[in-house]
Amino acid sequence: MPPLVSWPSSLVDRIVADRWVLFIGSGVSASCKNNAGNNPPTWGELLVNLCALITNAFQRRVGEKLIMSRDYLSAADHIRYSLAEEGNLALYHQAIRTAVEGPTTDRFTPSKLFDHLLSLEPKVVFTTNYDKLFDTASKQGFRTHPFTSVNLGAELRSGEPVFVNLHGSTDAIHDIVLTRTDYVRVTRTGREVFDALRGLALTSTILFVGYSLDDPDIQLVLQAVGRPGLAPEAHFMLAPRPQSASRIQVFKESFGVTVLTYTGANARASKAIKELSEQVLEARATAAGP
Repeated sequence: MPPLVSWPSSLVDRIVADRWVLFIGSGVSASCKNNAGNNPPTWGELLVNLCALITNAFQRRVGEKLIMSRDYLSAADHIRYSLAEEGNLALYHQAIRTAVEGPTTDRFTPSKLFDHLLSLEPKVVFTTNYDKLFDTASKQGFRTHPFTSVNLGAELRSGEPVFVNLHGSTDAIHDIVLTRTDYVRVTRTGREVFDALRGLALTSTILFVGYSLDDPDIQLVLQAVGRPGLAPEAHFMLAPRPQSASRIQVFKESFGVTVLTYTGANARASKAIKELSEQVLEARATAAGP
């Protein structure tokens, strides 16, 4: 059976040489389940959950239309504004925590996709997710940094395994990044972390996993750190096949990211990463010699 994805040999070589960075999005977390069989939400699903909290029927319909049109960032702005007007921000924050972590009595647990990603032995991991699933899967084997970190550069130079919550976490639920205002704030207060990420984007290959090409969180990150025209192929993204192939070319020309696509559900992404892990393991064994 042919592989799901034709992984470039250049990416395999860079992973073996430890000249790469792993970047994980909501699709990775969405592959997990709790005992009830529920999954954490993707970007769009989270917004649907939050929009349902709006009491005013008219404002709720406005939010629903924005979500249906996949204008996710405008939807996030509208939902937060509407719930603030209704005095329901406490409910908003609690709903986000429950959505990404699961109920207090039945938390989500890491999926096999996390195992396959960790088998690649990443030393530097960034995420736009809010949950603790990577911490759990890695058994806290990484030094965790918030987006306000001022010593990320020092730990990168020392070679310590690091994990960066680029958009906040449930540990500080009021500081998470979801709206346009939040994105402006994080690029200002997280200046040193973004400077480090820009440096990594110039010197290492970044592998993005768990994003669709429509997710605004990764688009805004790439607008801040991506560089068009990088050659040879600099960065890669594993993503579901978009409706229009033009989206793939846009990412390459605008951000220097080569998109490798698959069809189907998250299980397909897990299988693709497992295949990549097997290729990396084989290449490491070859490099080690007899």
